[in-house]
Amino acid sequence: MDADRPTPRASPERRRLLLAAAVCAALLGACGQQSSDVAAPPPPQAMDPMPTASSPFRSAFDSLAALPPDGELAELRASAALSRLQGQVTDDDIALAEPLAGLANSDRAAIRATAVALLGQLATASGDGAPLPVAATEAVVRGMDDDDASVRLEATRAAAPLEGEAIHRALLGRLADSSPLVRFQALQALQARGSLTTDAEARAEALKLREDPDRLVRELAQAVVSE
Repeated sequence: MDADRPTPRASPERRRLLLAAAVCAALLGACGQQSSDVAAPPPPQAMDPMPTASSPFRSAFDSLAALPPDGELAELRASAALSRLQGQVTDDDIALAEPLAGLANSDRAAIRATAVALLGQLATASGDGAPLPVAATEAVVRGMDDDDASVRLEATRAAAPLEGEAIHRALLGRLADSSPLVRFQALQALQARGSLTTDAEARAEALKLREDPDRLVRELAQAVVSE
């Protein structure tokens, strides 16, 4: 090529394309710089779980599980009974039946009595709903044969709404209990279950109580079973 020959100039169309490419490159560079200056949004934080409200019955269980002094247990039983009467024992509280059955094996008679009393509250509140687990029923049966009269009394009360042959046999045994309060409660429970009219053995044992040395037991027997 001749050195003196002038270099051909770019066509107007080519110059426009080169200018457009330069402008695009400048814009892309500016966008990249801006994006690097903007902080990335923080990752979303996990929400704390919503606290679940404790039912009055669960509060009573928690108090019992903390093994309070014996002097506080009578008030605890009363508050649990009140929560049942007010319809505040929930279906979820049935899950506490097995832990209560475990507490019914405590070395302290007051704890055992309270545990079976709370089982009775669950049994009464559940009605025709979910039955108590076998462990809970067994705890009530054991409670009716406890060495401590207060445990036997609470267990006999708890047994009233429960079904099953073991419960029935245990209630029959309490008709001869050394404590008149237990005898009274057992007779009342059997009468409420209809056993005094449908079960010959229960009726025969109840007839003996018409001559019971305790006036209240004697009067109840005379009222609920006739010779």
